[in-house]
Amino acid sequence: MTSIPSGLFVTIQIARIRDVDSDFATTKKELVKDHFAEVYGKNCTASIGTIGLMKTKSALKDLARLYEVPMEEINAVTAGEMRSYVDDDENPLPLDKLKKMFPSLEALLQKYPQMGRTFEKLRGSITTWGKHAGGVLITDFDLTQQLPVRKDSEGKLVTCWQEGIAARELGQMGFIKFDILAIDQLNIFEHTIRLIKETTGKEIRIEDIPIDDPKALSQMNEHDTTCIFQFDTDVSGRVIEHMKGIKKFEDLPALSTLMRPAALSNKFDSEFGKRRMSPKGIYVPDCLKRYLGDTYGLPIYQEHIMQAAMYLAGMNKNDAYKFMKLIYKGKLHDPEDVKKWRDKFIAGSQPKVDSGEVKPGYPENLFDELMAFLGYGFCASHALSYAMYSAVGLWFKAYYPLQYMCANLTVTERASARLNQRVRYCQSKGFRVYPPDVRYAENKWIIHEGA
Repeated sequence: MTSIPSGLFVTIQIARIRDVDSDFATTKKELVKDHFAEVYGKNCTASIGTIGLMKTKSALKDLARLYEVPMEEINAVTAGEMRSYVDDDENPLPLDKLKKMFPSLEALLQKYPQMGRTFEKLRGSITTWGKHAGGVLITDFDLTQQLPVRKDSEGKLVTCWQEGIAARELGQMGFIKFDILAIDQLNIFEHTIRLIKETTGKEIRIEDIPIDDPKALSQMNEHDTTCIFQFDTDVSGRVIEHMKGIKKFEDLPALSTLMRPAALSNKFDSEFGKRRMSPKGIYVPDCLKRYLGDTYGLPIYQEHIMQAAMYLAGMNKNDAYKFMKLIYKGKLHDPEDVKKWRDKFIAGSQPKVDSGEVKPGYPENLFDELMAFLGYGFCASHALSYAMYSAVGLWFKAYYPLQYMCANLTVTERASARLNQRVRYCQSKGFRVYPPDVRYAENKWIIHEGA
């Protein structure tokens, strides 16, 4: 039996350099932030600020409205040839390069030259000021004396510098961003544990719940994924079939990444199942077996990009990390840049091909598979930790379905389509669901006479 590491749900874990992630119930997130301010000082803590910039496609659409360009013409460019294009805020492509990449854009700007003259002035301008959902800066000095800061509507400090996917300003200056993430699933677990204690007298510790319980996992193969974190969707059922079922805990993180658009569009889920059923024909060179062996040679995680770059193509850690970021952030679009990295990848792999360690043609095929994740790649550590939440939900649902479903109804947004769907699900499982009753009025769902 494999159990969850003690303290997983409450302990802050170092996730990456200059970033600390931790998950809390949504009801606790603001309390945690307030606690930091009380302990370290209100001027020593601040929420991470965000800045919204005018993107390429947004600038084109706004200019189209300004110059009365028919929307069908602009949509043909932004939703057509440029559909998958994502701006690199750190290194924005100049207009001349964009026109070379997208002929339809060049044709549009030739027809409406005034748009091109204004485009560079508008793109990159600040459109909004915001606040990171969970990012907090904590220091041992007065931030107002060291950083540009502003105040939010509640009078709390917010940094004017950013730290996130698109901008790394605070990290470069040595500050640490604490990510106080909040997910409803932890609220559901809290309610479930309370309901189990109230109705059975048993005290459940999350740390003791097995994440590889056969009965719990079997629900996935029966397509019974309602109210299971990440997998409460029709897509999960189709992908499970293509994967040839969920047989062990490790299949859950694989499912979470194979459900993503990039994997689905390239049919990696079906390929995963095919290789799973016929593993003897799979080729993975010895230098990558440690990393790609469990996924039958398929590179489905962000880490696989770096591992392939380092241990097959011989890149140093800095280049491998840069290569990974370009792919999973969707920034490797320029054909010249793609050719540069492809040549570097294949040339770096050539010594292993020449020595017979790697079959000819394998580096080229692997590079194409890595590029299939352009714009999205799931982090393995993230997939595994989130799969633990899914496994706990499966266990509660398998052994305490009444309590688990009652907790889900409490947390689900009221008067929503999802609430109606979950009520119908409870009824389909034989549970009676009563309407509101003034005799038992509370602000949460309760268990009453086994219903």
